[in-house]
Amino acid sequence: MAKPFLKWVGGKTQLLGQFADILPPQTKIKKYYEPFVGGGAVFFYLEPAEAVINDLNSHLIYLYRHVKSSLQELIDELEIIQSQYLPLNHEERKNYYYEARIKYNKIKTDDSVTKSALLIFLNKTCFNGMYRENPKGEYNIPFGRNNTVAIFDPAILENASRVLQQTKIMYGSYKNSLRSAGNGDFVYLDPPYVPLNNTTANFTQYVSEDFNTRQHDKLKIIFDELEKRGCKVMLSNSDTKLVRSKYKEYNITPVYANRFVNCKPGGRGKISELVITNY
Repeated sequence: MAKPFLKWVGGKTQLLGQFADILPPQTKIKKYYEPFVGGGAVFFYLEPAEAVINDLNSHLIYLYRHVKSSLQELIDELEIIQSQYLPLNHEERKNYYYEARIKYNKIKTDDSVTKSALLIFLNKTCFNGMYRENPKGEYNIPFGRNNTVAIFDPAILENASRVLQQTKIMYGSYKNSLRSAGNGDFVYLDPPYVPLNNTTANFTQYVSEDFNTRQHDKLKIIFDELEKRGCKVMLSNSDTKLVRSKYKEYNITPVYANRFVNCKPGGRGKISELVITNY
């Protein structure tokens, strides 16, 4: 079964069991749309026969494209990185990580298999599997204190590539990726969440542009428009009064996930999130 090949903050893998009774039956899905794809846990879980995925993070999208169309070249690059990294001790691994991060940020062409391989490496060895960019658009997550035994799994990449063959992979505005969504299609919206507090706001910055309150207002307008088009729509967001009020005319279901809620070590715990559906 296909599954994500990246760790992703806010990823939905741990929620799939709770989503099982909320997602529409696959036989009822004409085409699947996920405009904030991130790690793609729901996408890979459903393995849709036809899909459109999108993200504003161009580095992530080119990685998906390389998994789809340049898989063997990507695996070859990852095997080199893994053979160099795994024999190192902790301090040597830390130095290797920061050198790889510099190399990654210096590659300005996203259509680079080397950059995609480095993104997988950084994702598996960084702190908590986070992705964050500074205002210059540079990846800036520090090294993680984990004992990684493998940088990648070829079988996971091969299964992901299989599912992606039937998928249109887009980069840019989520609104543009939804232009063709219509009656009978299923749209899953998983935007950067409305912050629970000022601390968690720091964890929504997946790209150098921030997803602010005004953009959440625009997303609600898109949700209503998709409803009118006859789409089945499902949205994930934080459990806040703002979100509950904004989507009060739709079905709201709480789910529970282990999340980092602040930067302190004790800030991990079960957090209530909301799933909003129009069906």
